[in-house]
Amino acid sequence: MLAISYFFDPDNTTWLVGLFFVLYSEMLIACYLSKQLFWKKSIVFVVWFLYLILGFYAISAIFMRGFLLEFCATIFAVDIAAFAVGKVVQGPKLAPTISPNKTISGFVGGLLAGSAAFYYLLTKFICPDENTLYILLIGAIFAIIVSLGDLFISIIKRVLKIKDTSNWLPGHGGFWDRCDSVFAGAIFLVIFVIIHSSLLIGN
Repeated sequence: MLAISYFFDPDNTTWLVGLFFVLYSEMLIACYLSKQLFWKKSIVFVVWFLYLILGFYAISAIFMRGFLLEFCATIFAVDIAAFAVGKVVQGPKLAPTISPNKTISGFVGGLLAGSAAFYYLLTKFICPDENTLYILLIGAIFAIIVSLGDLFISIIKRVLKIKDTSNWLPGHGGFWDRCDSVFAGAIFLVIFVIIHSSLLIGN
């Protein structure tokens, strides 16, 4: 319903409020139902909530700038390339104790795809006149941050001793299992835009 609300009326911010409460509720229930020690659950909840606030601010900022769909497509490019390359090439695991399905080859595939997709995003919406190598470098950092966002939620699930953040999306786990990379990428993009704008003003 949240996705339908956005696609039929992309200027309506109701879906943003709905998404926030869905993610908050999922986070709260996951921590409450976890069999982990109370103090550990409390620390996880505080860190997770801060991540939610920062990520939601970043998503809202991107939405207000008018390129949320293109941004999400950039994230999906990283995820799809990492999955496809990792599935075909396989090889050593990236972080076997945290996320055993992720491979180094998949990480490299996501890195290359993320750099290319991020180049398109920046040159079209943010800094069209910047140096190509500079943007590709920032794109590579972006892809790394996106991968770390995925690992961040994996660490949270490990600490809470749960497989998925919920079962609200049959076959996919929970909404957080799908938004992990999006939030990390959004936070990085907003920080980059702030720093980049400050440098331009300084010059």
